[in-house]
Amino acid sequence: MSKTIHDIPEADLLPHLRHYADRKQEHFLCASINGANEILNIRVVSIGLIDRSPIHPREVFADALSDRASAVIVAHNHPSGGLEPSPSDIDTPPNSKRLVSS
Repeated sequence: MSKTIHDIPEADLLPHLRHYADRKQEHFLCASINGANEILNIRVVSIGLIDRSPIHPREVFADALSDRASAVIVAHNHPSGGLEPSPSDIDTPPNSKRLVSS
């Protein structure tokens, strides 16, 4: 049974992200989604270090706004290969929370 991410079949998004799994640096990605829950575009927002990728909400959402996206999906790889969220993944930066709640 396929998982879904807010009505987008996991199978639609994962093939586009798989090649980031083995990168040696953390890559932070933003996928723009249209009203029909189709992927419009996937962009690399930031390339960071082995254990972090600096992001700012302006950079995360700028391209999605110009795509006129109705939703976004953000993702990043773990160069260590771990699949569980790290403590810093769970501790969302205050700027991101504020923009997302707006």
